[in-house]
Amino acid sequence: MKTGLIKLFLSQALLTSFASGLKAQTKLTNKTFKAEIGQLCKDELGTIYTYCLLNFKKDSVTVSTSVIADVPPEKKDIYEHADDNSAKVYKWKAHNNLLSIIDCKEYSQLTIKKSQLVYHITSGDIIFTEEKSIQQ
Repeated sequence: MKTGLIKLFLSQALLTSFASGLKAQTKLTNKTFKAEIGQLCKDELGTIYTYCLLNFKKDSVTVSTSVIADVPPEKKDIYEHADDNSAKVYKWKAHNNLLSIIDCKEYSQLTIKKSQLVYHITSGDIIFTEEKSIQQ
């Protein structure tokens, strides 16, 4: 009788763990998250903002950077297209509130918090917020 209860308990625990990982995986699929990772002021030129984007698909995540330059129009192309070829694709998995981006050195482990992903570093957290898709 005890053996049967132990097997039932372990089976239930395993199913619950698998279901929570699947739920976290489903929550991220087809979503994009964005975090500001840099800001540079150029004297008399303007400000250059650098963002990291995490674009999740069912089995992969694309990690890329985007630069937005608040500079005169003739200088925008110099800054805004500097990182156009920076996208890299990785496998990912989620379990409970932890996200692992496999083989990604920059953002290997993140915490899932509602509509945010948090990357913990010693100088402070990098907060990725979900980008809302525009419906037309």
